[in-house]
Amino acid sequence: MRSSKFSKLVKAILKNLTYPVVLALVFLGIGIELQAAQETIISKKDADFVFGLIRSEWEKNAPKFFAPGWEVRLSKHETGTMVAAFNPANGYGMSVQPMYRNDRDKPEMVIVGNYFPMGALPPMTDDLKRSMESEAKKDLGPTYSVRLTYAKMEKLDVIELLLTRNPTPKTK
Repeated sequence: MRSSKFSKLVKAILKNLTYPVVLALVFLGIGIELQAAQETIISKKDADFVFGLIRSEWEKNAPKFFAPGWEVRLSKHETGTMVAAFNPANGYGMSVQPMYRNDRDKPEMVIVGNYFPMGALPPMTDDLKRSMESEAKKDLGPTYSVRLTYAKMEKLDVIELLLTRNPTPKTK
């Protein structure tokens, strides 16, 4: 059972971040069930979508990843473009950065960042971090490994999910 603090955190993330991402993904033609989006921090469908793109496909779609009204910035890196968006109305933000080894292959890792104005979240404890990471692992299933990190950065609380795809078991 989720703790009260975890429930508040999930509600804050979903209220301020998932809705624009859902709109953007629907805009991109990706079918997402609203019920699933309301219950997860990051859905398996979202992860499958990003992990399914080669670098050029991501570069083409990254600028469209967020709903209108968000300030979107692209940051080009050797490993791929990070798209970050901030909602100037409430100070919340999100970023997505697939990590590519080359231009031909799909990403080896995807980093999903969530940015909250200082004080918007309940105090981050080790138990809360473990609980959030456990929920994300449960939501994504055995296809993905998840690691959650938390940091305070300038005037923001930052929660990042580092996602990697687990090797597909070989059939005999």
